[in-house]
This record gives sequence, C-alpha cells and structure tokens, in this order.
Amino acid sequence: MHAERLHSIFSSILNDEKQNNYTGLINNISSSLAARITQSTPEVAQQVSTSVKQFREKVKDSETNGYSITWRKVIKELGLEILLLEYFAEEVDNAFHDFSLETEIKSELDLLISERNIKIQGINSVVSGFKSVGVELELLEPGEVVFGFSIPSETVSRELKVFHKELSDLEKQLIWLSKALVNDGRGFNIKSISSTDLSVVINVNIDLGEVLLYVIGALQLALWQFKTKERAAMEFDNAPPALKQQMKEWVDGIIAEGVNNVYDQVANLYGKIINKDEYTRNEKSIKGVFHTLAKKIQMGYNLDVNAGEIVEDEDEEIQKQQGLTTREIADNRALANRVNALSDKSAELRISQAQNSEILSLTSQDHIDMDNEEPT
Repeated sequence: MHAERLHSIFSSILNDEKQNNYTGLINNISSSLAARITQSTPEVAQQVSTSVKQFREKVKDSETNGYSITWRKVIKELGLEILLLEYFAEEVDNAFHDFSLETEIKSELDLLISERNIKIQGINSVVSGFKSVGVELELLEPGEVVFGFSIPSETVSRELKVFHKELSDLEKQLIWLSKALVNDGRGFNIKSISSTDLSVVINVNIDLGEVLLYVIGALQLALWQFKTKERAAMEFDNAPPALKQQMKEWVDGIIAEGVNNVYDQVANLYGKIINKDEYTRNEKSIKGVFHTLAKKIQMGYNLDVNAGEIVEDEDEEIQKQQGLTTREIADNRALANRVNALSDKSAELRISQAQNSEILSLTSQDHIDMDNEEPT
C-alpha cells in the first residue's frame, strides 16, 4: 500500500473533520436526545429535529463524498468506513429507524461517536508518524494531468505476466486515442505504481485527459441506464434457447449502440482537439477501445482522470514584467481554465461513481481484439 496515498487519504479525512466538525454536530444530536429523555416538550423535540437536520445538511458537503473508488477501497480494507460521511450518516439514520426509545437511540449514537473518535485519533497518530519520518503526500503538481487504472485483485491473477499484459493492452488503448488527437501525447510516463491493488497512475496531456474523462463518464452513464434492460433479459434465464439468444442479441445491441453514441459524441464535442481524419480512419479500433473500457468498468476496474489545479496570477502587468507576452498570458489562462475544469468534473464523476456502484453486466460479446492490431 502506498504510504504517500495513505498519508493523503488520512490527511483529507482529518482536514474535512476540522473544517466541518461532524463530531460536534453528532454530539449535538446526542445532547438533544438526552434533554428529550428528561424533558418531553415540543421545544426539546424541535431541538432534536434541528440538530439532525444540521448534521445531514453538513454531510452533503463532505470531502469524503468525492473520494475515488481506489481511496474507498483502501478505507474499506482498513475497516475505516465509519470515516466516510455518507456511511456514518447512514448509520446514524439506522439508529433512528431501528430503535423507538430515545434512550436506545442515544445509546447507539454514543457507540457510533465513540467508534468514530477512536478511528480519528488513530489516523491522527498515523499522520503524525508519517510527518516525523518524512513521508510526503500523494499530490499532483499544478497543471499535471493523470490517468489512473486500478485492477480488482479478485478479477485477475497476480502473476507478473498478467499485469504486464494489462499494462501493454492499456498502452495500446491510450495510443489509439492519442494518435487521433491533434496534440498527440504518446510516450506515457508512469507517475506511480502499486502492487497492493495492481494499479498504475500515468501522466497524460490535457487533450487526452479531457477525452478520457468524458468517455469514462459517458460509458458509465450508459451502463447505469442499461442496467434495468439487462435485468429484464435475465428474467428469461429459463426460456427456450432461441428466445435466450434473441434476448442476448438485444442486450448486445444496446451495448454496441452505447459505444457508437459515445464515439459520435466525442467527435462532436471535441472537434477542436481531434484529428478528424485519424479519428474516422481508425473508427473500428477506437470503438474497440471504448468497448474494452466499458468491459473494464463492468468488471470493477477503477478508471480515473485527475488534474492538479492551477492558481492563476490575476495581475497581467506582473506577468508582463516577468517577460510573458499577451499571447502567452492568454494561452496560460486558457490552459488553467481547462485543467481546473477537468479537476472539477473529475470530482463530480467520483461522487457519481460512489452513488451508482451497481453497474450493468456486459454480455459475453467479445470486445474488438486489438492484440494483433498495433497502432503506429
């Protein structure tokens, strides 16, 4: 497990707690319940309702809501789910739903508060230890764009040759997309690699980052929308073979249609950064990339694009004094706007991923095999 990543996760949780004081808010609920036990008045009952409402409203803004699947997986493996605010809020709601007496609800809340405080104290000690031995945070430089690719350990063998093939296939897919862009960003560098969850983070340029983020989000949305259709097809599990084949072809067609739509959407939305001739010439291979990415998403792979935000210098005169031309200042501002927008959209996608964890299972239709088709 990355020490730098763990440092970043724990520091984020502690910073979120410091800014929003969830412990104080949940203590307010417990205190108002204690008052309710001894004073059964409408005013005290309103205090309970108000304190619960304040807590729930604050939870919506929690930094933990936007954590990536990779970060969530680490937190879950360490048994720290209670530090994820939507999980903690759900446990609080369960206390009110599962118990009817105020004394029982308060007792359950106090147990949750105690458990969470112990976890907070524990990760605080770990962060202090990281700082004392010089373990840095896993951060992105301003303007840096990365693509993260994490393989679920239960999906593939941990043999080196298997991981090597995954990385080789990933490189082919990135090259196919990159060569269809005006700003060809091939020659990918590894920023970090982990054997714990078989993951790799790769530096990419802003053009490829924007396209990848859109494709991942669009494919996930398509899979979520098709989930109900696939469930309908599964109702025919005991149907005659001919009817089952028809249902399979129906769902296969839906997936293919989704890939075709994403291909067309990318061409329309990113026309300024796409080499249209290359994109059209390699349509089959690019659609194959999209279908492969869809299959990876369905299998539980975590695909993530992120960018280090750029803080702009608003004073144009100072920039000119530093030797920058008006054109360079405008170009830098445009790049900063694209990078920061990419960072914001990435955070929105991570929240959406957390809220839609159940994804449509793809059928057995094979994706286009690119093993024997090398991009040039």
